[in-house]
Amino acid sequence: HHAGSPVDVSADGARAAPVKAVGRAEVTVDVVEVATGARVGRARVPVGPGAGAPLFALSPDGRGLAVYDASRGRVHVFDVPAGAKKAP
Repeated sequence: HHAGSPVDVSADGARAAPVKAVGRAEVTVDVVEVATGARVGRARVPVGPGAGAPLFALSPDGRGLAVYDASRGRVHVFDVPAGAKKAP
């Protein structure tokens, strides 16, 4: 997503990924269908102290989500809509 933006949109505009919540130990990013607003996926990523807002991006087809935890130098990759974390 663009630096400072709390939302990323798939290349076809069908899905969006807004940051739902930034907690002290976890960041939550939802994936929603733009046309209906229905949530089709959710990624919860554990983060280190002082992580702040994450860097994240939807894949061009909206079926993958990557979330970067800068505090630990880790990228977490999820399948959408299942929200199941892919093996490293």
